[in-house]
Amino acid sequence: VNVSVGYLDPTSENFSNLIPGGDMLATTANNTSATLYSYGIIKVEMKTNAGEDLQIKSGMQSEITVDIPPSMEGTAPATIPLWHYDKTTGLWKEEGTATKQGDKYVGMVGHFSDWNCDVPEGTATVRGLVVDCNNQPVPGIRGKVGQASATTGADGKFERRVPTNTAFDVQVLPGNNFGLSSNPVAVPPLAEGVIHDVGTLAIPCPTY
Repeated sequence: VNVSVGYLDPTSENFSNLIPGGDMLATTANNTSATLYSYGIIKVEMKTNAGEDLQIKSGMQSEITVDIPPSMEGTAPATIPLWHYDKTTGLWKEEGTATKQGDKYVGMVGHFSDWNCDVPEGTATVRGLVVDCNNQPVPGIRGKVGQASATTGADGKFERRVPTNTAFDVQVLPGNNFGLSSNPVAVPPLAEGVIHDVGTLAIPCPTY
């Protein structure tokens, strides 16, 4: 069996670029909708030498261990729901729980895919505007919105669904924007259905 394992750090600048599905929308075990706040994702693939996909034997389970980023250890709950990515629906689906053991989450799973350790929250919305040094709107800028990201349209505006009850920053980071960046804007924990405008993010004028 050829096993490939990858880890996605939710505090990484590129986390939002690598999230399966592109966002953190989910379905709970009670079939309600949620927006997730991740404490780490593990990606596992098992294949034969011929490249055929393999899975855990039916009725059996395997233990997974997911690192908790150092900056999140203090807020990480003692137990946390596990979620796997459903490629058919494009949503994360709740299945099982993991327990905090030191700086890791440990849980049992009955199949392998992308497994996510997340707190389910409601959904709020963050929007804003990106301008350059001449106060002109800048299209095509990818901004980091908490653990997710949003790209500005032709009018320089962006909008993104975010989890409720969670504080985070909104910022233009240089790694995704040809070296252009902005100062961070702090967003407080938001209530369900709230639309929060972070105002204007200013970036330098690009050099052509």
